[in-house]
Amino acid sequence: MSANPNCLPPSIFPKPGEEVVYFSKNKIIEGKLLGYDIYEKPVIINQFDFPDSTNSFEIIRAKYPNNRIGPNWERLPESGIVEAAPTDLADMITKKLEERIPPGPNYMELIQEFYYRGYETYLVGGTVRDFIQGEKSNDIDLVTTMPLKWALPLIKSMFNDKFSYARQHGYIRIGGTPASGDPFIDVKNFSLSNAGYGTSLFGSELADDFKIRDFACNAIYYEPINKLLIDPSGSGIGDARAKKLSIVRDLNIHAAHYSSAQILVRFVKFAARGYTPTDQTLVELRANFCPLFSTMDNASRIEYVRRQILSKSPLDQRILVYENFVQSMIGLGFEYEYEQFIKPYESYLNLN
Repeated sequence: MSANPNCLPPSIFPKPGEEVVYFSKNKIIEGKLLGYDIYEKPVIINQFDFPDSTNSFEIIRAKYPNNRIGPNWERLPESGIVEAAPTDLADMITKKLEERIPPGPNYMELIQEFYYRGYETYLVGGTVRDFIQGEKSNDIDLVTTMPLKWALPLIKSMFNDKFSYARQHGYIRIGGTPASGDPFIDVKNFSLSNAGYGTSLFGSELADDFKIRDFACNAIYYEPINKLLIDPSGSGIGDARAKKLSIVRDLNIHAAHYSSAQILVRFVKFAARGYTPTDQTLVELRANFCPLFSTMDNASRIEYVRRQILSKSPLDQRILVYENFVQSMIGLGFEYEYEQFIKPYESYLNLN
């Protein structure tokens, strides 16, 4: 379906991808806004093809104020898919978004506030995958083009002080915590490079964001205002329905090595749940991702296994869940990785 560029209100400040104009040392400079750093300072490629920065967005303006950049679904890769969500799927997601996040309003009200300020917000990841499969999703993960520093006063007015801000990771958690069992929501910025570090950069492009995710079925975006399913890889929706695993992580993007190394654990976790990898996924895992597994320090690796495999399992089922994980890992041909990098540290999992 074609998108109407007027369906997204214009934002006050330029967005990544737009041509901009600003002054530096009394001289006018033109360039393209690449993104922004952890302090929300704009990062620009100037007219001389050099990186540049300004102290704030107030200094820059859109070069073409009457021809602003449209929404993300207009700029997908050729393989990308945009489609209206089926009515039953849209209704199921809307019902979830109408739930309240104590102590404030509901999910949809927050999304609408971002939207009316000219910024897109999408449900993404396991949230969308679960809904497509007709399953209830307890976690709501949002990604937004609105720089979170600008969102902080709004969020505080809506939810008091019940939120935490991880600046370097580019996300805000509102409400409770996974451990407390209280409702919570994670709102993230689009990561451009080096997420989790002081050199992190953030942007606003789905075409970049989906390449730092793991599998196509986890890289589907749902835009709740216009009720659109957006699949940048072109295979995510089909993979979610068929429970297939296709790698979309691009190792040429400066994502942390740890997050790429962790994909092996996530792959085995999904395989143990009945997901089937494509042949190309197995080839890529063995060639490009397994070698990274050894780069994780032992404590971080075993803690990641605990969080991914055991953290949501009842205590009396953890041994069974873990044994299923190990059997799947060995059965898929990753016995060496298990024997070398997991088995020696199993005592730290506190299975007994």
